[in-house]
Amino acid sequence: MKKILTLIIVLSIVSCGNSKTKKRAIIPDKSIVKGKVIEKVYCSGDSTQSYAIYVPKEYTEDKEWGIIYAFDSHAKGKLPVMKYKDLAEKYNLIIVGSNNSQNGTDPEVTNSYVKTMFDDTQSKLSIKKDEIYTLGFSGGARVASTVALNNGGVKGVIGCGAGFPQLTKPIEQKFNFAGLVGNEDFNMLELKNLDRQLNQTQLKHMLIVFDGKHEWPPVNIMNDAIAFVKTGISKIVTKNQNNDDQREKAEMVEQQKYLSSFSSKDLKWWQGETSRVFKIINTTKNIDEKLMQKRLMNFCSLIAYMNASGSIKAKRLQEAELYNEIYKMVDPTNSEHAYIAAQIYMLNGEDKKATESIKEAVKLGFDDFDRLKKDEILYKLNYK
Repeated sequence: MKKILTLIIVLSIVSCGNSKTKKRAIIPDKSIVKGKVIEKVYCSGDSTQSYAIYVPKEYTEDKEWGIIYAFDSHAKGKLPVMKYKDLAEKYNLIIVGSNNSQNGTDPEVTNSYVKTMFDDTQSKLSIKKDEIYTLGFSGGARVASTVALNNGGVKGVIGCGAGFPQLTKPIEQKFNFAGLVGNEDFNMLELKNLDRQLNQTQLKHMLIVFDGKHEWPPVNIMNDAIAFVKTGISKIVTKNQNNDDQREKAEMVEQQKYLSSFSSKDLKWWQGETSRVFKIINTTKNIDEKLMQKRLMNFCSLIAYMNASGSIKAKRLQEAELYNEIYKMVDPTNSEHAYIAAQIYMLNGEDKKATESIKEAVKLGFDDFDRLKKDEILYKLNYK
């Protein structure tokens, strides 16, 4: 099961500002253009770090502006900035996406990424200190919430596809929290449980379950979330939040069963099991049952991906191949299993098969060619 990192982030820049404090000098960055998504703004304090940014068309330095700091699980800062730039324009907010923070990074390194980005943006832009928001997807959601939990000075947090890191003490900070999760997301139960737990705290919170997988939410859903974290007032009826304790418990039991099956069952068992589950998904008229089975297959997809990737790093290629075969069974339309297959082939010295696997990944939707160029295994591959 995925590991939950508890990040200890010390960000002096997030501290609540005193209204009487002298306004800090702004040193504009000419690479930041109003009304345009800029994919990479390099941090003055560390040129190896950068962020994507969108500044509203009406931005001026003589006025302070609210800001959203966004964290993608794979350091794709441009993704949330591009996706939600029109909402930033609508709500008069600057939106920034880290190009460095990503899943699997050491907490201390993540700390430096976040602090450097905060410092850099607030030295170059006129930021309103009492209107700072954090936004994240998957592991990035845990980064976004950790910033608020540990430091204060954050007005609102939007967590997509994941909740808080493991809490070791009561929540002391106060901020608005919006949890967003797809009804096919393997983390849906986590977000629903968190929503119930927050009923026992001082935090204003809401949960929206939308139609979708483990992914950044649609723009209309994000619109509802931004409106809530800004005001603390929900103008919508919470969507798709059916509480069925028995079904939720059954789903958790099934997750544990599949988790143990990765080490105890062979490919023949997985072939039979996935065939059975997809038959239910394709034939049942019970929408709750259909969605639960989809979430379980998506849960298996995550575990298979993590196991296959971990085995490749450990150079256990036969084991990686086994996990990747399971990955392909439980999530056949995901391009990642074809990408992993290419890595396995390359490590086995089968360059031509690796090239064919990358072409298959592209057919399935893979388009992150920057990642491919930086891949320590595949960077020499002639895939064109």
